Amino acid sequence: AVLGFDTIHLLDFVMTSSDSTIPQVIASVLRHTKDWHGVMGKYSFEENGELSERKIFFKQVREGQFVDLKE
Repeated sequence: AVLGFDTIHLLDFVMTSSDSTIPQVIASVLRHTKDWHGVMGKYSFEENGELSERKIFFKQVREGQFVDLKE
């Protein structure tokens, strides 16, 4: 829930900063966002859109257990 909260507020920040709802513009502003502070801490992004200084792990529940999804 907290990551969802940060995501919505980050999207609001980016859309307000860019004064746009055009996906390409939003993506460009997001890629240049550095040290945006949310509930979970600060967020910075690389030129390719990846988070800096953080890893995202995808998991799936299989037979009642969390299993890492590999890229």
